[in-house]
Amino acid sequence: MLMTVIAIFGAVSGSISLAWLIRNWAYDRVDLRLTAMAAMRVPAQPGRLRPPLVSQIEPDDVLAITLANHGRRDVHVQSLGGELSDGSEFVFRDPTGLPCALKEGQRQTFEYDLEVFGRENEWVTALFAYDGLGRKWRLGHPDFLRLQAQAKETLGKRKVDEGAVGVEWERRRAEFGKRVNEGK
Repeated sequence: MLMTVIAIFGAVSGSISLAWLIRNWAYDRVDLRLTAMAAMRVPAQPGRLRPPLVSQIEPDDVLAITLANHGRRDVHVQSLGGELSDGSEFVFRDPTGLPCALKEGQRQTFEYDLEVFGRENEWVTALFAYDGLGRKWRLGHPDFLRLQAQAKETLGKRKVDEGAVGVEWERRRAEFGKRVNEGK
């Protein structure tokens, strides 16, 4: 009888131990999450207690991409980029702060000119990040659709002569296309 109790105890504790090891194995991984939004950067003015009126400054419209490590392992982010409608990929230039290492629970935000995302933004189809192992982490589709709507609204509200914006946009888009084709 005693041997049966010991055998049952051993089988139960072994099964619990195996289940615990499988659970830890499943959760012990990298989980990098991307979020993005169209934002406005307002330059700081030292010595002012109150922020300046919007009409007194020239704010920059930016694409803010936040990377957050929700996993249990460190992740080394190498680059941020996107995919165009023709299937080709591009990488954002001047990646200040990249490559970077994100420890468990850390997050970092990168800002790029919103014009890169596009005034006629149907031609950008995805945003992603590459880690040190070559894995691609994509911005979720619902988040990307929300970002498209934000970009259209933000870029549409500019108080600038439409003709000048159109010429500048075409110049930037041609320059961006040239950089993508050159592989820079």
